[in-house]
Amino acid sequence: MTDVIDYLHKLIAKFNEDNNCGKCWVFTAPLDNATGNTYQIRDENCDCVHFIVYRQRITETPTFGSVFHAIRNNTIRHTITFHVGVIAKFSENNWDEIKGYDIEEGRYKKYLLPIQKCLTTNNFNDFCRILGYPMRITSLNLETIANPKIYDENFVGYSGSITFEEQIR
Repeated sequence: MTDVIDYLHKLIAKFNEDNNCGKCWVFTAPLDNATGNTYQIRDENCDCVHFIVYRQRITETPTFGSVFHAIRNNTIRHTITFHVGVIAKFSENNWDEIKGYDIEEGRYKKYLLPIQKCLTTNNFNDFCRILGYPMRITSLNLETIANPKIYDENFVGYSGSITFEEQIR
C-alpha cells in the first residue's frame, strides 16, 4: 500500500522547488484540526501557499474470482481532506464587496484562482508518474474558505478532498 502522506509531502516539495503558481509551498500533516492549530508558521513561510492535511481515510475493496471466491485483487482508495491557502488580510475584498476596489486585487483573482489552477488532477497524476507512485487520482473537490482562523492567522484558500486509487494484486 502506498504512503499517500509521503507522496503529498514530496509533491508539495516539488511544487515549492518549481515555484508553482509563482509561490513557495509548505506542507504539513497534523492529521487533526486541533493539532493543526498548534503548528507555528515561520516568518520565511508567511507568503507561501500552505497545504495542510487534516484527515486520511483508507477504503479497501476486494474483487472476487468465481472459483472458491478467491480474492483476485484489491482496490485501495485513499481519501485525503486538506486545507490549502495563503495568509491574507481580513480587510481585502473577495470579489466586489467594497466599492472602489479593483476586482483584480480581490482575493479571488489574487489567491484563489491561481491556487485552483495549480491543484488539478492532471498535476497530481503527472507527479504520481514522475515520482514513481503506482496510483491515480480519481476525484478532487475544492470549496472556498474565505476567512478561517488556521494557525491563528486569517487564511484564504480551499478546503478540499482528493481521492487516490491503487490496485493491489
